[in-house]
Amino acid sequence: MISADFVEKALVGAILNHPERQGDVPWLHVEDFTHPLCRALWAHLEAHDLPTPNPLDDLPAVTELLRRVDALHPQHCAPAKVAELQVSAPEPPNVADYARILVEVAIRREVTAMGLRLESYHAGQQQVLMATTESAIARIDELRRRWRVAAATPGAGSHGHRHGLERQQLLAPGDLGDDTTAGIDATTAQLAVIGAAVHDWPPGARHHVLAEVRRSDFHQPALTATWEAIQRLVARAMAVDHVTVAWEGARTQGRKTTATGLGSRELADLRALAPLWDVGTTVLARRAAAQALATARSALRQVSGDSSIDPDYLLVMADHQHRSLADETSRSTRRASHTSPAPAVEVRQRSRNRQAVTVPTPPSSR
Repeated sequence: MISADFVEKALVGAILNHPERQGDVPWLHVEDFTHPLCRALWAHLEAHDLPTPNPLDDLPAVTELLRRVDALHPQHCAPAKVAELQVSAPEPPNVADYARILVEVAIRREVTAMGLRLESYHAGQQQVLMATTESAIARIDELRRRWRVAAATPGAGSHGHRHGLERQQLLAPGDLGDDTTAGIDATTAQLAVIGAAVHDWPPGARHHVLAEVRRSDFHQPALTATWEAIQRLVARAMAVDHVTVAWEGARTQGRKTTATGLGSRELADLRALAPLWDVGTTVLARRAAAQALATARSALRQVSGDSSIDPDYLLVMADHQHRSLADETSRSTRRASHTSPAPAVEVRQRSRNRQAVTVPTPPSSR
């Protein structure tokens, strides 16, 4: 992140020279400063307790105040350092623009901190993640309000930012691998919920998986195409079985995709895996939460480090990532509280049936 020390010095020096201009930026906070001398002087400017309105009139008294009250090291608050702020301040000063820059830098600093906090957690810490995302969303709302006021202040016009990144420009997190703590891997979990939806087995399972499983839970084109086929049949109130789903899935080639769904025989064989739908749904929810955490980390790391991105977009992105993470973490928590682990013997026996199901891969496109 680019240092804004020189902006802080220009702003504080300008206000020391023109105290009446401090009222132009009531939305600037002392926390927006990181340079020790500038931060301390701004706090005293807000408190109106400097020994003299113009520090150049009594530099020793100002220096003594900074040492005694703010415990600044003599190296940071030497009389020459204070004098330099005023002597080097631009004339005429663009106070609102300097302050807006500091708010923008503070926003980037906070979004970076949000990303770093997520780096220290893992997807299994649901309660901590929920509290963290709730706090972050509230803070983002506050930052949005501050930025709107700062950007609307006269003198703060268009600043030449890029308004954002295209979705495909964001770095995608790497493959998460399989979480087998529930006894089955992600592919078996996907096949189990598809089996339950196709065969409605055990009775009533279809309703549950359609309500709880999402298209984004499927990571292989053929399985995604099959799930979409089931959803279309249900939406049209048509019969759902291995024949109708296979036919509907085969039609996906005409829907701008090169993948077809599972075949009729493969779907019929999935009845054996269907009883694992409950565990499978939990595995997919847990994987989705881990994916959301990895995506949030990656996205926040990327956008917070790019100073050319508009602060509005930065806050929108941070808000979206935290809300998505909160949503997936909440789903994972609900599933974990309602799922009883399947007996290991049952999992092993039913997982053997997966060998009979070959997930087709789409042909390579030219």
